[in-house]
Amino acid sequence: MARNHFIGVREQLKSSIHRLDDAKALLDASRWRGAMYLAGYSIECLLKAKLMKIFDCQNLLDLEDELQRRHLLAANATIFTHQLESLVR
Repeated sequence: MARNHFIGVREQLKSSIHRLDDAKALLDASRWRGAMYLAGYSIECLLKAKLMKIFDCQNLLDLEDELQRRHLLAANATIFTHQLESLVR
């Protein structure tokens, strides 16, 4: 699936809620690793949505450009990552 389908604030917020619901279902089934993975994914989506709001960006592509412009994201780095540490920085 192309990454452009889920790059807006609304899509990231919806994705965060859905991944959290999935994590809860796995947790209820004692599927710990899957629950932890999807809970982290939920946090990632929420964090990206919050960053878009903070920096007044409409989508992840704009956010990536803005963070690179402010030197908060290396020129060769991407916002399309699952590395929470780099997003929190």
